[in-house]
Formats: sequence, structure tokens, C-alpha cells
Amino acid sequence: MSRIKRKQREVLDIVTKHFNSKNRSTVQPPFKSCLYLSKDGSKCAVGMFIKDEYINDENWVETHNEEGAYCLLDSSDEILVEKYRGLGVEFWNSMQILHDEESYWDEKGLTTRGENMVAEIKEEYAL
Repeated sequence: MSRIKRKQREVLDIVTKHFNSKNRSTVQPPFKSCLYLSKDGSKCAVGMFIKDEYINDENWVETHNEEGAYCLLDSSDEILVEKYRGLGVEFWNSMQILHDEESYWDEKGLTTRGENMVAEIKEEYAL
């Protein structure tokens, strides 16, 4: 398995083991989508891997919190922790979709639908 595939698998494992229906960053008015960093301190799938200097900067968060992964990472992934750069914007978008879909999560972690989505991600990225 290539280095990129290993890192993608590592990120997928971190995301699936960390989240459940109670600790995911969620939509909070006036925003219309999940936030990279919520007011309660919870982060989304991409937010977990954004460097502290960005995610802890209120101005940065306020400016970028509602941008999708494609917009945020399309031109550069320099905002990510160095270890997790170079994994591809499509991969990060898949992580965000997995995180955002409520039906993929329950209080214990992944639902059956969520497990099926993880299987699709593993197949799509040959993980």
C-alpha cells in the first residue's frame, strides 16, 4: 500500500473511531452547513486535521467555517497538519460527506448505513 493510501486509511480510521451522533460538529444558525469548528468546540472531519494556527484563529474560522472541503482545499492543502497533506481534495470531500450525513451515525458510532458508506469509500480509494 502506498504512503498516500496508508494516510488515507489512517484518516478514515480516525474519523470513524472518533465520531458519533453526539460529538459531531453540526449545523448552527446562521450557518447552513456543518462547521469546521462549532461554538461548543466540536470539529468536523476536515476540521480535525486543520492546523491549530488556523482552527484556533477566530477570524479564520469566521471567514471559512461554511466553505465546503472543495472550496477550502481546492487551491492548497497547506492549512492541514503536514502529515495529512497530499491526500486529495476528493478524499477530504468524502470524509466530510461521511461526517455530515446524520443517518450514518448513532450514539455509539457508525450505523449500518454509515458502515456501508465506509465500505464504499474503501473501495473507491482502494483502502
